[in-house]
Amino acid sequence: DLDRVPTNIVIFDLAPDALSSQELVAALVPRGIKMGAVSERRVRAVTHYGISAKDIDRALAAAQAVL
Repeated sequence: DLDRVPTNIVIFDLAPDALSSQELVAALVPRGIKMGAVSERRVRAVTHYGISAKDIDRALAAAQAVL
């Protein structure tokens, strides 16, 4: 419930025909994006106070390019 509990953590599932979470995480590292593989199809992304909207857009563009 994002109205009640603000968070800086996003956990998302990858489609069955997409890369595995480990493959995605490894492919993002050279692009300067660090995420964590939670399971075979689940990824965890965390931000902190120094991350801007522009940084989020960059991370999304990198993930889109890899996927």
